[in-house]
Amino acid sequence: MNSYQLQLESDSQRSLLRLRLEDQHGGQDGSAVVLDGKALRGSQGTQLVSAINAQSGRTLGVERVNDKSNEIPAGRTLLDRLELDGTIALMDALHTQVQTAHTIVQEGGGDFVMFVKGNQSGLLEQAKHFLAGGFSPLNLWRSKPVMAASSGAA
Repeated sequence: MNSYQLQLESDSQRSLLRLRLEDQHGGQDGSAVVLDGKALRGSQGTQLVSAINAQSGRTLGVERVNDKSNEIPAGRTLLDRLELDGTIALMDALHTQVQTAHTIVQEGGGDFVMFVKGNQSGLLEQAKHFLAGGFSPLNLWRSKPVMAASSGAA
């Protein structure tokens, strides 16, 4: 079985490919980006982190995880390459890191949804304190919208 691998050696090659794909298929077509890592089956441990548009399912970028590392630095590198302004980045608990949040919000202009697990006890306690009633995005969708009333008088 033959396998083919596209290797882009420089940032300029990556940028040209991204621009070509955007020209052909349009830009990011939704405001939610999902970051997820996977180990490639049969690759003796090669791992990739992908950014996927949540609405269309289109792959926005992929970054290889360096040997003897994990998804966190590869995810940050990938986030640095994406246009995050006005988007919401969703990722699993592994990426719940201060520097990752900084990359998304301060450098990229986006927002994020990160999960907190019990292995980050200090962060979990803070979340419980500040979100005392519990928080679920489903509660936002189930609640009635708040309408502003105007008397029309000037």
